[in-house]
Order: sequence, then structure tokens, then C-alpha cells
Amino acid sequence: MGGFLFRLGGLTARHRIAVIVVWIGLAALAVGLGKAYGAKTDNGLTLPGTDSQAAFDILAQRFPPQQNGTNPFVFAVEEGKLTDPANRAAIAATYKAIKNSREVYSVVNPLTKDGRTVGLLSEDERIAFMPVLLKVDSGFITDRLAHAILDATAPATKAGIEVAVGGSIGSVLSSPDTGESEIIGNVSAMVILALVFGSLIAMGTPIITAAFALAVGLSAIGLLGHVMAVPSVAPTLATMIGLGVGIDYALFLVTKHLDQLGE
Repeated sequence: MGGFLFRLGGLTARHRIAVIVVWIGLAALAVGLGKAYGAKTDNGLTLPGTDSQAAFDILAQRFPPQQNGTNPFVFAVEEGKLTDPANRAAIAATYKAIKNSREVYSVVNPLTKDGRTVGLLSEDERIAFMPVLLKVDSGFITDRLAHAILDATAPATKAGIEVAVGGSIGSVLSSPDTGESEIIGNVSAMVILALVFGSLIAMGTPIITAAFALAVGLSAIGLLGHVMAVPSVAPTLATMIGLGVGIDYALFLVTKHLDQLGE
């Protein structure tokens, strides 16, 4: 492997302009295809041989789509009660909007007799749960789908009712935005590299190569999702590993090269 890498490095150095052009073209092609076809993820999880998987399979075969689990929508008011005429009308309109959603299998209005019977309304009538069962597997709930279901609660929010959601929909809606942390990490890496190398050119080399590698890698992962199951966490992991390999290992390589030049 060492000999192969030595020959590859020598070939790359001798044809550096061609290598750079090829990488730019490859990055542009990968990003273009990724934008054109979009990234597809699959969070479906199977654990063959386990009791939980057996229970999931029984629900899927005999009581579909109960295997997807319910998503509780919570409605609360600080003043008055949910059973007040205005709030009751807002909850009813929200129930109707959610029920009419194409992806919704069933939903229960907590203010009806059935809802009260199963305990979906608190004793003080200020908090209520609206369980929503989707036709979509929890592993396939997209950000767009989750927001579409949440938007159906607009009648309640406009009436001043506080709305929150849990379950798989809540998990999708509450997923953190890592953009700011990635920017901070990249800026910190640039400062550290500049201090270590004492050169902006040497500092920029690992950053640029890592950026190209991430562009190609993330686009490839998105396209790979159309062929095989790729979880939604894969791009985040790829970014972490890509930055680690692209910057840290490049730091080792450039430092070793500078040491050899000094010798």
C-alpha cells in the first residue's frame, strides 16, 4: 500500500493541473446530479430475531399502520378552558384539517365524548392530547411532511392556543441545525492551521481539499440513497469524518512535508 500511495502521490504531483481540473469537474458533476435528483434517506430499522421486531411485524401484518406509533399533539391554554366556544371551534377546525391530510390514517378529537372517555382532556380542561396516526412509517417522515402536519394546527394557534407535538413528527421538527457549529468549527480550524503553518497558502490547502471532498462525498451519499437504504444521519456523520480526515490528516501530511524540506 505504501508503494502504491507513493506512486499515486508522484503521479498527482507531476500532473497537478490536470488533477485539479478533474477534481473541479468531478465536484461540479456530483453536486449537479445531487441537486437534480435530490437526496433520499431511509431511517427504517430492522432487528431480526428480537422481541421488539417480532411485535413490530405482528402490528404491521394484523393491525396496520399501528406499527408506526402515534404522534401526540398537545393543546394548552393559560386562561379559560379548551371547552370554551372559541377554543372548541379552533380545536374542531384543527382536527378536521389534520384528518383531511393525505398521510394521516386516524386522529381523535380530545373534546368529543370519545376523546374524554380515553382521557385525552385534563380535569381542568386546559390541556388536551390529539393522537395522530400516520400511514407513513416513522423512518420515512420528512421535514416537509412534518411541517405540513404541523401547519394543519393553524386554527388552534391563531386562536391563541399553545401547540406542541411529540413522537416521530416532533423528533423531525426538533432536529438541531448544525450549520452554525460547522461554521465555527471551520473558522477555528483555519485560525489553528494559520498559526501552525505560519502561511495562509499552507492553511488554505487542507480547507480547500476538504471542501472538495465533502462536496463530492455528500452528493454521492444523497445519490446512493436512491439505490440503497441510507439513514438521514449519514450526511452529518460524513461531514464530521470528512472534516476530520480532510483537515487533521492534511495537517499531518503538510507538517511532515515541511519537516522534510527543513531536513
